[in-house]
Amino acid sequence: FALEMAVLLLTLLNLLKDAPDFNGLKAPINNPPEVIAAQVCAMVVLVLLRTDCYVTLSNAMFLMDLEALSRDGYPKATRSKWILCHACRFSEGLVSILVSFVFIVQAYDVLELFKDFAAIQFVASLDNVAFIVAMNGLSGRVVKSTARYIANTEFMPVKNRRIKRSWVGCGASALMFAMLLGGWAYILSTQESNYLLMSSACRRLDIKLGQESYDLSNLNRVSSPFPSDLANRTNTPLLLNPDNPSELFYAYFNGMYTADWEEIIDNRPVYYDFQGRENAATAGKFWYCAKESTWVFTIAAFDDGVSRGECDQWLARSEKTEAFLLEDESISSEWTVWTGATTKTTFEIDCIDCTRYEGESGCNFNGECNPDGTCACREFGNGGEPWFGESCQAPPPCRPVDAFVLGETSEDYRQVAHYMPVLNMDGSRVLTYQRPVYWNKRNLDAERQNFLLYTGSRWYATDWPIVDLCGTDASAPCGMAQFAQFFTSDFHAYWFDTLTTNTDYISVVTDSFTPVGLEWLSLGQGRTAGDFGTFGFTYEEGFAVHCFNSNCDQSGLCGTGGDCMNDSRYNLTIRSWCQCEAGWSGYFCQFSPEHPYAPEGHGETCNEYFCDYLEHQEGSGTNCSAYCAQTRAMKTCWNTPTVCTFDPKDQLRIG
Repeated sequence: FALEMAVLLLTLLNLLKDAPDFNGLKAPINNPPEVIAAQVCAMVVLVLLRTDCYVTLSNAMFLMDLEALSRDGYPKATRSKWILCHACRFSEGLVSILVSFVFIVQAYDVLELFKDFAAIQFVASLDNVAFIVAMNGLSGRVVKSTARYIANTEFMPVKNRRIKRSWVGCGASALMFAMLLGGWAYILSTQESNYLLMSSACRRLDIKLGQESYDLSNLNRVSSPFPSDLANRTNTPLLLNPDNPSELFYAYFNGMYTADWEEIIDNRPVYYDFQGRENAATAGKFWYCAKESTWVFTIAAFDDGVSRGECDQWLARSEKTEAFLLEDESISSEWTVWTGATTKTTFEIDCIDCTRYEGESGCNFNGECNPDGTCACREFGNGGEPWFGESCQAPPPCRPVDAFVLGETSEDYRQVAHYMPVLNMDGSRVLTYQRPVYWNKRNLDAERQNFLLYTGSRWYATDWPIVDLCGTDASAPCGMAQFAQFFTSDFHAYWFDTLTTNTDYISVVTDSFTPVGLEWLSLGQGRTAGDFGTFGFTYEEGFAVHCFNSNCDQSGLCGTGGDCMNDSRYNLTIRSWCQCEAGWSGYFCQFSPEHPYAPEGHGETCNEYFCDYLEHQEGSGTNCSAYCAQTRAMKTCWNTPTVCTFDPKDQLRIG
């Protein structure tokens, strides 16, 4: 008895280990009809096999004639021993039924169900096996004799005329079956109503779709894959021309996806990007296609006229799977994407839901977990800004950043931009894809404005026409407030036609929350198809982005070759700079006079590098004074909202 109960209890504990609060029995979130039918059959068999409970119950109600039993060779038989014996047997029967029921409700496969069911019935019969072993003499002669004597003894119950003994057994069997059926029916209702599915689903998924693209200019069709009235079918702002769309970069659809429980397809939720079901025409959408047993990614308004099977105009599809949730670990990371032909790629799908972790670990211990699974990030240090990211995983990126093209020598050096963060009216940063947007604060009368922003998998240094940012009315306000409104109105890199608006520099693929410290590539546009699709080829030009806040207290910022001070040269009060000495040069005075990058001689070559780092040094000469004065004037104009007499874009080759 002790061995049997130990095995049953250990099995039960293992079955219920780590069960979530909403699913204490760890039932599958859904089951096919054949498994449901097998569960009913298993419960019927369970009630018919487990007679221990019914026999002990009837024996308790119809007590044996203990006086006759004492005369027949059991002088020590007492009422308390009789009750204890049957109580043990009754408890063993109940536990075995409970374990069997848990096996039944946890079943997701017919064959596995009956294999587990048969195993537990064997364990529940260990006491009978032990008695048979004893009767056959394998436990010794004395035990054999006692066992056979017990087997041949006829136990006579005390008669109870008001209740028939058979009624007790039948009633107990019916009651047990009703209880099992009721519990199973409740669990089935939670499955059918998608309660278990909703409760076990991740609140948000961070999905990365890969770096593939679909060149829509190569379509063998007359019309565009998008309808001409696309703008009327969505609330998402559109700068993309639906009649002549740009290349479809799948990475532009990276980001947070949320399950829509009001739209269920084949007992599975539909996942939308931030645009949601109300903008279904343009929103990225994942849904399950039962006809091919795959999860697919589609854009509802997209139709290139190419039939790709039973799953409509899919743009990406998973390997075959029966998974009910997109984040299920059984779904392979290998997906097939459509680029005019099928191409294999790797998707990354991560659950972003802090309630799945203990304490504050879901927020990286940098914030508090809200009931809806989001993180309320705490302030980072004493800087007044919170940690960044859905899981509070990144410190606040630099506010001002400077961008340079270094080239091979100081002759190639030029400062491309001084970027300031775009701010909302309350002073908070404007974000795209959860990362800050930077504005190259130059002449506001320039036809195009230059920005540094994240587009799903890369940082871009790109331009937008000022008419898109502020409208065509030249008398209307145009500045930070208008830029903030532009980028916070559901900005989407594809629908805002980001790449075609004049992007000169792109970072390598990255998850970084800051553009600082990344490897950058120059993008050659409109020339020839290259390694970045139809928009051009990439090449290294020494583009770099540096963070230099107004904090000269940072130890060793300028090394041993310069002093940190306020950058008053260009009317900047929000940034410091390293004033280099003794022939040292560079943004952080990182180049010694002997470094190959440093120019030979202080006054022989007039270029931007000399003006930025060497002109003020003793012995530099005055040959470049006029040139450097003009350079400073350009950069001063660049950082003030006043009308300049020239556009620094042409002078410095910006954007």
